[in-house]
Amino acid sequence: MTPSLIADGLLALLLLAMLAAVLRLEWRLKSFRAGQTAMADLIRELTVASMRAEASISGLKNTAQESGAALDQQIKRARALTDEMALLSDRGTQMVQGPRRPQSDPAATALRALGGAR
Repeated sequence: MTPSLIADGLLALLLLAMLAAVLRLEWRLKSFRAGQTAMADLIRELTVASMRAEASISGLKNTAQESGAALDQQIKRARALTDEMALLSDRGTQMVQGPRRPQSDPAATALRALGGAR
């Protein structure tokens, strides 16, 4: 074997090793690009989902404010009706029991009974 033949064989082996490394690198770059595309798609989907969520939250906030305002009005009306019902109930009780008479002083009653005070 001649030194040039050994050098050519060694060079051929190095070229094959380099070809294998380049092919592996190409395969890794291809999977990286595919992953990058999938990641971009995922980011787009997340962006759309977050925009939908923001719109939904805004709608829920508006609905909650409207419901809160309506509920406040109903509470105010219920309190007014409660006060009115309490007043009517008190008046009804007074009508049933009759007018209240102030209780007299026992000493004044005794004097009147004896005819001393008018």
